Amino acid sequence: MKNSAGKMLLGTIIGGAIGAIAGIMFAPDKGSVTRKKITDKAKETSDNIKETVTGKYAEVKEYVSEKLDKKKNHNGSPEYHEETAGFKSEG
Repeated sequence: MKNSAGKMLLGTIIGGAIGAIAGIMFAPDKGSVTRKKITDKAKETSDNIKETVTGKYAEVKEYVSEKLDKKKNHNGSPEYHEETAGFKSEG
């Protein structure tokens, strides 16, 4: 997932949580019911954020691992060009 997609997902989660909390705050429920709803929504949002962060961590870990493997495999090769992750063409 691209960086902008991750930001979009996080913004959606946060926006949804804020909207849900605002809706709960203006609902005509007893205070104890409202507090329970807020607690439940906060837990749900926390779980969503943890899931998103865990997914992003796995993506970054895999990306870094791949880059390190490529570098390790080509370490010492004078023709290896790091910026293009390939070999320089002659000429």
